Amino acid sequence: MTASQNSTESHEHHGSEHAPWPGISLSWLLAFAFGGLVVLSVGAVLALSVRANFTNTLSLLNTRAIELIDGMERQITAEASQAERVVEALSALYRDDEIGLDASPAVAAPNERAVLAGLLHTAPSVKGILLFGKDGDSASLFRTPDGGFALLPSGISTGAQFADLRDLFDLKKIEAADKPVWGRPVPIGTTLFHNVALPLKRGNQVEGVAVAVVGQDMVSQIMMRLANESDATVFMLSEGNGVISHSRLPELFRSRDIISIDEFPDEVLRELPTATEDRDYGKAAERGIRVFTSRDAKGGHIFLTRRLTDYSAEPFTLGVYFAATDLGAEMLRAVNSLLVGLAGMLAAVVAAILLGRRISRPMSEVAEAAAHFSDFRLDDINPLPRSRIREIDDQAVALNRMRNILLHFTRYVPRELVARLMRSGESASHPVEREVTILFSDIMGFTTISEQLNAAEVAHVLNQHFEMVTRNVEATSGTIDKFMGDGVMAFWGAPETDTDHVMHAVRAAEAITRSLHEENAARRELGEAPLRVRMGLHTGRVVVGNIGGPDRHNYTIVGDTVNVAQRLEQLAKDLMKPGDEAVVLASCDVVDASGGKASFTPAGTRLIRGRENPVAVAVLNTEIEPRNTAACA
Repeated sequence: MTASQNSTESHEHHGSEHAPWPGISLSWLLAFAFGGLVVLSVGAVLALSVRANFTNTLSLLNTRAIELIDGMERQITAEASQAERVVEALSALYRDDEIGLDASPAVAAPNERAVLAGLLHTAPSVKGILLFGKDGDSASLFRTPDGGFALLPSGISTGAQFADLRDLFDLKKIEAADKPVWGRPVPIGTTLFHNVALPLKRGNQVEGVAVAVVGQDMVSQIMMRLANESDATVFMLSEGNGVISHSRLPELFRSRDIISIDEFPDEVLRELPTATEDRDYGKAAERGIRVFTSRDAKGGHIFLTRRLTDYSAEPFTLGVYFAATDLGAEMLRAVNSLLVGLAGMLAAVVAAILLGRRISRPMSEVAEAAAHFSDFRLDDINPLPRSRIREIDDQAVALNRMRNILLHFTRYVPRELVARLMRSGESASHPVEREVTILFSDIMGFTTISEQLNAAEVAHVLNQHFEMVTRNVEATSGTIDKFMGDGVMAFWGAPETDTDHVMHAVRAAEAITRSLHEENAARRELGEAPLRVRMGLHTGRVVVGNIGGPDRHNYTIVGDTVNVAQRLEQLAKDLMKPGDEAVVLASCDVVDASGGKASFTPAGTRLIRGRENPVAVAVLNTEIEPRNTAACA
């Protein structure tokens, strides 16, 4: 078909879309009943929605409570587990005679000091390590404010003072333990420390104890981080209702370890002892979460608490509170919607009976098409038939035209991205900071290949390659950000939250490599040169959302993480061997986050433009089954 024929048929098609269609004016029908039918339809849907809102209001708080408290406990567990791993490692090293206790108190021999320093390097939350022998031998190593290490903690200057620390720990209880034991917080020097311990054994003989201490400031840091992530106020209480940490007032605990809740300067938190426990939140209660509500002139607050027993000799309570108006607004909107829906149904019942059969079919088709539009499922929309009712016909013509326009539009924007943004709601496109994993890919030597092809052939090769990359990215819940010449930028973890975005990106890189091998096999059979692709993978925090001016913007990501990923893709060229069709160079952040679920070969450290310090990298092994990866450094 020629271009002129296309133009003629397109003109004829548009002419048929806009041609007047004789029929009955809907305006006459609207005067009697159609408005009522619309109100009835909307009212019925609205009534169902309101009912769901009432039913789900409690579920909303249940879900929020569980997500908030579980997330907080996970972070505390992650920090505390570092200290547990340290004492477990010390116990194992002592059992295997890899370390011992020096005869001088508080003085670690060179071998012991190197081991203790190595353990502190791997556990940033641990502030110090103490080893006590039953015969009086001891050793220790503590972090210093300047990032170094000292044999004695701040405030202790002699071995005799250090020996007095024995009295702060329940050594008999520790010696009888077979798993890490958390003790009461103890003052060491000028600082209060949380602590966990294990016995040191050789054979069945207990010869001492190993203690790892965690500073009180670690708890305050966790509280502030949790508050920023949840947009709520986070606190921690002792067994006697004393405040031991608070996300908005961490400075109060620099000189005091615990503050009575009755004296605490947060007037909202002081409401907790007199707040009423609400037992309607069954799902939260099943997870050990208690819900309390208080009432004041501003509407009151909701408190969520959970008792934790694993990280101290005395249990403590983790809690969070937020304004009750956050849920009250949802309830008020549900009530207002219900009233509007009921009024609409009463006004529309008579008119709906008279006109329902006449116009239900075309309106149902319009509604079905609109539903597909709202989900951006354009391929599921069939062209609407013409109607003898002029307004319905105009609507059908407009929707058909919109479908055609959007089908053309989707060739220039990522269809899956638009659909996911629509599913996630309007706020999903607002710029936010998010942790994502980024992949850059590029065809090596494509300029040389394109010199041997005409423009149409170049476009065919690129389109075929980009279709393959897009298919594998979207199959792993990834998002294509942009095409750049013969390169592609994609990311995982937005707009929808993806807790496994690192492994999804790794699986996509593996799938792209496999697909490339298949395509190159077909190219060789046709006598065409194979394509060679290099890829870079990096994970980290970026700003993601709509970026641009008022008239045009893109949903994209920006930040140093993007730059590092692109530099890794460029560095991959240096690691590509003759005969390699693809190489994937990943940062050690990706390797660590993969948790051994993929196979990598460490490739040392590399200088990256724009970074003062070199970056440790590794090559993704795409030809073998996943296995544990050696240290990436």
